[in-house]
Amino acid sequence: MIIITTSRRPKPPTRILCKFLTNLIPNSIKFNRGRSSLKDLIIKANELNSNLIILIDSLKGNPSRIRFFKIDGIKGKFHPLEIYIQGIFLGYEKLKRKIVNKNSKIEIRAIQKDKKITLLGENLAQIFNTNFIISPLPLKKINYRNGIKHETPIKSSEKLIYIYLIKINSKINIIFCKKNLEMLGPRIIIKDFKLK
Repeated sequence: MIIITTSRRPKPPTRILCKFLTNLIPNSIKFNRGRSSLKDLIIKANELNSNLIILIDSLKGNPSRIRFFKIDGIKGKFHPLEIYIQGIFLGYEKLKRKIVNKNSKIEIRAIQKDKKITLLGENLAQIFNTNFIISPLPLKKINYRNGIKHETPIKSSEKLIYIYLIKINSKINIIFCKKNLEMLGPRIIIKDFKLK
C-alpha cells in the first residue's frame, strides 16, 4: 500500500495532483493530512500496512516538490530522491476515476538515452520496486491528447501503467500511459531533482 499526501494546508492544484496520482498509481490511497506530523503519518502507514508515503509539497499554492518517505516498522526515512516541479499540464480531460486496481503494476520507461533520465529512472524504479527500461524506439509523434505514438508497437501487459520519462525542451517530463500508450492524467514538468 502507498499513501499519497500533501504538505499541510495545500491549495487546490496540489490536492488535484494528489488525487490524480492516487488514481494512477496502483495500490495507493489519498490521505488528507490536516495537522498530522510525520510521526502521525508513520502510525497511519502501519495501520494500512503501507511501506511508502509520497509527499507533495506546495510553494505559493502550487505543487513544488515530491518526496518519498519509506516506512520500516515504527521508523521512517526519506529516500534521497527529491523531485522539484516546474509545472503541471493537466491535459484536456480530468482523470475522475481510479484506472488501476490492486493487481496493476508500474513500469518506469525512457525513450531517450540520457544520464539524468537514467539516474531518475533507476531511483524511481527502486522506490516503486519495479523495472526501469530504456527502449529507444523511433518516435513518430508525441501527441499530448492521445499519448505517445511509436512507429513500432510495444509488447506490454494489460495491467501495466507506464511512467515515461521524456526530455522535452531540455526538461524531463513525467508522463503516465496505459498499454496502448494513451496518456493518462497530468504531465509533470520537472525543474530539477536531487539525491540528498
